[in-house]
Formats: sequence, structure tokens, C-alpha cells
Amino acid sequence: MNASIALRRAMPGAVLALLLAAAPAYSSPPAPPGAETAEQVSPLRLEINVPAYRLDAFVDGERVATYPVTIGKRWEPTDPGHHQIRTVIWNPWWHPPANRRPKDKVTPPGPRNPMGRVKLNLRGLYYIHGTALDDQIGRAMSRGCVRMRNEDAVALAQLVHRYAGPELAPGALDALVRDPRRTRHLKLAMPVDVQIVYRVAEVRDDRLEIHKDVYGLEARPLADLAAAALAASGVPVERVDREALAAALDGKPAAGLPVAALLLPEGGVPAPGDPALEPVTSAARAPSAAPAGR
Repeated sequence: MNASIALRRAMPGAVLALLLAAAPAYSSPPAPPGAETAEQVSPLRLEINVPAYRLDAFVDGERVATYPVTIGKRWEPTDPGHHQIRTVIWNPWWHPPANRRPKDKVTPPGPRNPMGRVKLNLRGLYYIHGTALDDQIGRAMSRGCVRMRNEDAVALAQLVHRYAGPELAPGALDALVRDPRRTRHLKLAMPVDVQIVYRVAEVRDDRLEIHKDVYGLEARPLADLAAAALAASGVPVERVDREALAAALDGKPAAGLPVAALLLPEGGVPAPGDPALEPVTSAARAPSAAPAGR
């Protein structure tokens, strides 16, 4: 793991709690009589950037939460692609897949369970799930699943239920959160889209962020990836100062670069030694744990 690449929470837990409290509870709108409509998808959308070890949650296109995650090992990768969450299992049992070690046993809910407090099914034995292995967060250590700290997995599951159902009795969700032993399978009233992406370079919060190519998938030069990320964020190609960008990348920036420092000013070029070209140092990613279900 490149521990110097920043990973920040989009909002503190208290603010997220206020968001959950303020958001309208799920309710299924009635379809017009006789109407045949396409399946309704939740306004909540999740995106996981594998090289960034990060899961972002969006509601109607606005980012509302960010969580650090564990991704799959290089030989058991977390593959990019589109998925949908349709089922959430609270306090799951763990049944070792056939390819596990003989010593692995069926594990009931509790602190020793590899699935943690809750798991959100993507497909088959492929999950977003909790873990007690906080020291593996921000690393490539799973067998393909996306792991989260237990408290983060619980917060994400609450967000999923808030925006995708199902309708529960008052207090039922809070009771699930408080009870670490009772297993409950909840089928969502509408699916939640999940997009797993592989972006070594990306623009986020007006900064160009560079991540380690953890699976060695990118053959393009880093400068080209960075320029493409700037263009994808809406920066006109002709405004990118290629020399400043190349110089900054050669310096192996430990964190994000402000986009403004990589642009040609209107009618001129940055002067050599301009402090705006210096990389911005930010806090290192805080450390904190497959298709095989772990």
C-alpha cells in the first residue's frame, strides 16, 4: 500500500447520522393502473475505485459519504464492472467455500466472523462486507470481496436501507444495528447500482490524485493517464500545462496536486519556480481487512 496517498472521509459520522435522519424513509411509489414500467433503481449509487482503496456513496449524483476499503489480492483481484445490491444480510453466518483451508469452519455471527456485522451481496459469493481486521483496510488483502471496517459497513447498510428499502417497522433497523447476533436477510425493494472502477489517475475535489497501479493493469504513461483524468473532469486540453504536469509527476507526488497549478494561465505560462507547481502534501491514508466470500 502507498500509505502516503490520501484517503479522506467525505463527512464525519455525526453529519452522516444527520443525513440519515433527515432523508425521507423509503416508500414505493404506486404505478399507474395497467402501466408496465422499467425496474426502479435506487437514487443511491456506490462507486469503488480499486487503486484508491475507496468506496464513495452518491445520492442523486451528490457524494454523501466516503469509506476506506480493503480490495482483493493481486492474484485474487477485485474486478472492475457493474453490479447491483439486492440483498443485505445482517449478522451473517460464514460458510467456508469449497476452496478454503480444511481448518476453516462454519462461523456464527460474532467478532470472529470473517463477514463482520453485515454483508451486501453483489453477485454469488461476491460481497461488500464488514471486517474486524482494521489493519488491512487500505490494502490488497481480500480474496476479491470489498471489506470495510464494521462501523463503516453498518453505516453503509443503513444508507442502503434508507434509499432502497424494504419498509421496516419503526425501530426495526435500529434494533438490527444494536443486536450483533441475530441474523436477518433483507431483500431490497429496489436495487442499488455499484460500479467498480480502476482509475490510477483521477480528479477529486479540484485535485489531481495519483494512485499506485496495484494490479499492474495500466500500460499508458502516467502523464497520459493524468491528462486524461483532467480532461474527463472538464479541463480543456489546451489549458493543461504539460511541462508542469510532467515535472510534478517526475517528482512522484505523495498526494494530490491542485488542478489550478497544472493549467496554463490565460495568455501566458507559469514562471519557473512558481510555488503553485509544488505538490500539496496531505495526510496519509489511515490504515485500519472474494469471490471466495472473504
